[in-house]
Amino acid sequence: MKQILVLTVALMLSACAVGGHIIQLDTNSYTLTEVDMKLGFGPVRSGIVDDVYKQANDYCAKVNKEAKRLSHSQKDAAIGSPASFTLEFTCVEIGN
Repeated sequence: MKQILVLTVALMLSACAVGGHIIQLDTNSYTLTEVDMKLGFGPVRSGIVDDVYKQANDYCAKVNKEAKRLSHSQKDAAIGSPASFTLEFTCVEIGN
């Protein structure tokens, strides 16, 4: 029983992110949301935002392009609701 309690507390204290999958919205527009599972209140950690942009760029790099932000939204953590960051992007020629 004590081991289960220790494991539960360790999992609760570890701040982690739940990554989403890139979803195609239109011919060349995509969205990606990542949820920050940290405990407490406040905005999404900067590492989560960086990770979302990296995933978008990695996705576009597969077709020799780079991600260009169309829009983004951020939801702060509150009681019973984790923080999240959503990016809507398109893939454009590198340097545009």
